[in-house]
Amino acid sequence: MLKNRLNFSKTYFLKKLEFVLTEDSVTVFEKENDEIIPLTKKSFSDKSQADGSKGKHSDVNELKLENLIIDNPKLIPVERFNASKWIPVAKQITLEDHFPDTIGVDDIGQLYIIENKLDKNSDKKTVRSQIKEYAFGLRKLAKKLTDDKGWQEFLDLIKDANDSDSDDVKRRKNLHGKSLDEILLNNFNGDTQRSQECLQNIKRNFEDGTIILIIAIDKIRRNLRTSIDGENELDGKILPIFALEVNEYTTKKDGTIIISSTYPFDLDDLVDKKDATVIKNDQNRFDNAYSKTTLSEEQKINFENFKTELNKICIKFNYNTGVDPALKPHFEEIGNRELIKLFATSGNLEIVFETLHKWPDKQKKYREELEKNEDFKKLMDNRLGTGYYLKFKPEEWMPFSHHILSVLKKVFVDE
Repeated sequence: MLKNRLNFSKTYFLKKLEFVLTEDSVTVFEKENDEIIPLTKKSFSDKSQADGSKGKHSDVNELKLENLIIDNPKLIPVERFNASKWIPVAKQITLEDHFPDTIGVDDIGQLYIIENKLDKNSDKKTVRSQIKEYAFGLRKLAKKLTDDKGWQEFLDLIKDANDSDSDDVKRRKNLHGKSLDEILLNNFNGDTQRSQECLQNIKRNFEDGTIILIIAIDKIRRNLRTSIDGENELDGKILPIFALEVNEYTTKKDGTIIISSTYPFDLDDLVDKKDATVIKNDQNRFDNAYSKTTLSEEQKINFENFKTELNKICIKFNYNTGVDPALKPHFEEIGNRELIKLFATSGNLEIVFETLHKWPDKQKKYREELEKNEDFKKLMDNRLGTGYYLKFKPEEWMPFSHHILSVLKKVFVDE
């Protein structure tokens, strides 16, 4: 991890691509045999038109950067903020006399504002104050507490923006004509409980004024780094801000690659500051929620036995930050990555694969071992959720509790 971009450059290798990081730019090469060939950086600043260039957006070329990110949501490093998926929800909402470029959320309910600026733009010096004005605009809405008036206005702004008849919005089937509720439900593949839990977390962050701010740009310069450091020192707990540098390069065979980097380079300190303000669940909160469960007496016995046996094979229990407190077993080999979540009130069990993307062999083994039980495999195949997380009701997972425990032990303890 780079700690000081000013003092040195470093060469990275990515399959057949090589790129050199210096203070002001990334030079990218394509490696073929023993020869490396510099790639051509595609400029956002050309005479071609971006889709949907008419309307509120003041710079056609910045709209290209905006669309590149929206069309490629994996560019947003949400895993650094303990999430798995970034979800764009609206472009250019009307916030009094301001128009934030992009409003997004992630799958654990964190709220994002993205402002796009190109290095050539003369007003890039004001981008930091612009994006904070947008955040303060949302905070002003949140203060309308009577009958959730501010929250409802926020939902209406998202729907109004997505009802736009501009070509840029109309071509986006994931946004056009949709409310925030509908967007979440679609992204959670119809899992109503999970989408509603995410929606409640978004509402909580909206009401608390906790928003992650992103300045998307094609070149991160020293003065921007200095400004970001200052803002995070002052307000990083509830308005963490970072820059996302994004550029496209044309390969020798006319393909395209995208190179991105962030400042701060290591977002851990920023995440730590933000997490310090989050109300986290713990054993007391879990136990209190469990005391109000509607599980039957037989289900309670199964639940408590599963929890006891789970505690024997993991290092400790961590807990989520959701509406329904859930415990998450911690296994040494994969640290704090989620494998399963056991929910206190509902008694639901969620099996998670997405967080193992850095351990593809373990991810594959985990799924394969679970699927060795044919009846459980049928249940998995018919389960609501993505291929990366599967949620089961108590009456569904409890008959397979011994199987699930044996798989966890075999894959994450014994091997």
